[in-house]
Amino acid sequence: ATPAAQASDDRYEVTQQRNPDAACLDCHKPDTEGMHGKHASVINPNNKLPVTCTNCHGQPSPQHREGVKDVMRFNEPMYKVGEQNSVCMSCHLPEQLQKAFWPHDVHVTKVACASCHSLHPQQDTM
Repeated sequence: ATPAAQASDDRYEVTQQRNPDAACLDCHKPDTEGMHGKHASVINPNNKLPVTCTNCHGQPSPQHREGVKDVMRFNEPMYKVGEQNSVCMSCHLPEQLQKAFWPHDVHVTKVACASCHSLHPQQDTM
């Protein structure tokens, strides 16, 4: 085989070169200093990368830095319980939680996960 053909058979792995939360941390640094618990070091099961701000809060618009509140804000009345919980359920599958804890069928539609679970705890609960 030619060198070009051999090169195409090689496997490459993509590694992140910058912090994906860098833009968020420019303004929200005080909030992240208290980021402990599982979300601070967990791997996103959907992409096998560390959890980032945008995994839960979504992508901000260019106007976000001007004060437009366009990302998911948990426990805010502007977002319905189902919208908030769908973010949590994108990683925390209800079937697994039903087996482990409690019947989520009532909670998913009536009570926001963030009503009881702290997303950015000041200290690790474990």
